[in-house]
Amino acid sequence: MEDFKSCRKIILLDILYCAFRMVSFTFMVTRAYFYRCYRRNICLSQKLIPVRN
Repeated sequence: MEDFKSCRKIILLDILYCAFRMVSFTFMVTRAYFYRCYRRNICLSQKLIPVRN
C-alpha cells in the first residue's frame, strides 16, 4: 500500500511539473509575441507622428 501511495505521489508531482513547464513556456511565448507587437506598434507610431506634422 505504501509503495502505491508513493508511486501516486510521484505521478502527481510529474503531472504538476509538466503542467508548470507548459504554463511557463506558454507564458514566455505569449510575452515574447506581445512584446514584439508592442515594439512594432511603437515604431509605427513614431514613423506616423512626423507624417502628420
